[in-house]
Formats: sequence, structure tokens, C-alpha cells
Amino acid sequence: MKQEAATLFAAAVLGVTLAACGFSSDELADRWIEATEALDAEAVSDLFAVDAQLVDPAMREPAMGRVAIYASYAALFTLPDVAIEAGAPLVSADGEQITIEWVWSGTHLETGTPYRVAGVSAFTVADGFIVEERSFYDPSRTPLGSG
Repeated sequence: MKQEAATLFAAAVLGVTLAACGFSSDELADRWIEATEALDAEAVSDLFAVDAQLVDPAMREPAMGRVAIYASYAALFTLPDVAIEAGAPLVSADGEQITIEWVWSGTHLETGTPYRVAGVSAFTVADGFIVEERSFYDPSRTPLGSG
């Protein structure tokens, strides 16, 4: 309970809008694609449960909680020339799993060379929010390197 209160306080300080109600899995998938392609970290983070986690091969530890997930996406979206193109989502019959293939591109800050990497994100959904995102890609092909 203390962690949730701290997360809500931090969200207020950061100006992160907390969604008041959940979404269907199809809505979550469509909103994630729309927000990610628009590079809108606030809209992306609103799709996650307050205590969700983001597991990414470029991060040493998972991002724990909606505010940390917001910070992770915000940092990604500020990389030079960053663009994300997502494919059609696959939603499990029970609505508890979503997978989305994507291509992430941009320009390496140090070298000025372009990069393009394909990956997939696997989401677990509960009570209308994403409770976990696991991303799979080769981080050595991005400016983030390996975690």
C-alpha cells in the first residue's frame, strides 16, 4: 500500500495521468500501438497497472511500477530520430496475453549511423491493464547496448 501511494504521488509530481478504468485487451493493444508510434510516453504508461513491470534486454533490472515504465518510455522516445512501427497485435482468446511485433529505428548519437532493429513485446493483461511487458530484441544493435 505504501508503494502504491508513493507511485501515485510520484505520478502527480511527474504529471503522469493515471487512467481511472481499464480497457479490453483489444483496446490495450490498439492504444499501445497508437501511443508508441506517436512517441507518447504518458499515453503508453497509462495502459499499465500501477504495479506493472517492464522487462527489457537493454535494462539491468525491470522497470517496476507505472512511473518507472513512464520514465523508460520517455527516455526511449527522446533518442535521435527514433521511430517505432508496430505490426498487427495478436490477442489470446482469453484476453490475458498480447504480442506485438515492432521495428525500432533511429540514429546512433555517437556515430550518426542509422539503426533498425526488429523485436516483439509480449504483454500480460489483468483487470484491464498491462501488468507485464517483456520485450525481445538484440540490444547490441541499438544505442542502448546490452543491459
